[in-house]
Amino acid sequence: MKISASTKGLLAIAAGIFVVAILWTAAAELFFVKETSNFSSPKLDESVIVLVTENLNQTLEYYTNTFNSNNNITYSDEGNSEFASIIIDNVKFLIITSGGSNEINTSHLKDEINSGNRKYYIYSSNIDSLYKLIEEKVIIISQPKFIMQNLRSFSIEDINGYTLTFLEDRFNQ
Repeated sequence: MKISASTKGLLAIAAGIFVVAILWTAAAELFFVKETSNFSSPKLDESVIVLVTENLNQTLEYYTNTFNSNNNITYSDEGNSEFASIIIDNVKFLIITSGGSNEINTSHLKDEINSGNRKYYIYSSNIDSLYKLIEEKVIIISQPKFIMQNLRSFSIEDINGYTLTFLEDRFNQ
């Protein structure tokens, strides 16, 4: 098969453009500072569920008993604590007393709570097992069910009136 002179010319031009593009990219990598070179990409590290309660110890006991997790509890100080955190698997609960010495200003949290913002959504890898673990220990609002094609959920109410909805995305497993 014979290639015409005009086709050869077009191939040479295309090859030349390709080589220039490669050289330009290499030069840009070497000589131009990338805009994000000094900064790492932002990412979300962790989420915290904030619960305001009248009784810190009762709430901690509720969560440790409900989820069979008595480790990873951190108090603000020894003795007269006004807040504590408990980590259950990958979820951190920050539990704050609504009274006390104002070490933590909870007035903005009280406004959110009084406005009805008492709902939290937590993903779980197996809500059926989770449901079986906690069903006898909590107030059930809704049993496990599909709420969308691949999304299952159930909801409970904790001892402070917070609604926790557990979700399982079966599409992304």
